[in-house]
Amino acid sequence: MNGVTLPPQVSVHKDRIAGQWVYTFRHSELGRLGRIVLQARSDGNTQLNCELAGEPDDPMTAKRAAIFKPLSLEITEKAQMVTGGPPRNRVLEEPVSPSTLHQIATKHMTCEKCDADVAFLIFADRARNVGELADYARMMHSKVVELDVPTWVIGEPVGNDPPPERPADIIKIWPEREPVRRLRPDEFNPMVDELIATHCRLRRKRK
Repeated sequence: MNGVTLPPQVSVHKDRIAGQWVYTFRHSELGRLGRIVLQARSDGNTQLNCELAGEPDDPMTAKRAAIFKPLSLEITEKAQMVTGGPPRNRVLEEPVSPSTLHQIATKHMTCEKCDADVAFLIFADRARNVGELADYARMMHSKVVELDVPTWVIGEPVGNDPPPERPADIIKIWPEREPVRRLRPDEFNPMVDELIATHCRLRRKRK
């Protein structure tokens, strides 16, 4: 995107997909912001389709939109100055491929007494940084809302310790989002064990 200055922490990657040029924008902490797809039209002109990553009811989508929408508008206006015609800037929701969701490993932690869901773990096996952890949280948002239980995204273990002792970057995303923490299994597992052990007892108190 020549002539466009990217905001801090934002990067762009260009790909050729299905005969179209696709510019994907990322934020170092928010992950994928969205993409701009250049689509050839029958009249010989090129149409810019702007797609915002995330679902409308996800609070993080508004944060991504605050960065991506002004940027996409600037790019669209500059492109129209070159090609002629009025600027068009319609930001659509970027679809998530069902096949991508099927590749994400998850685990339901259930109460040993009533078998109800107590916690939900999302394993971000390919996440290498905070932004990529956020990508997993974004893609699984609908499922997280449906379950409505404490949910964590767990990155790939790091370091040279024996596998059972290696820490991982972990972010709690539901019911409230918390900062990323690097935790060993013996630091994280007791948090989930406590939820399982107290589930039925706390439910009886609420009644």
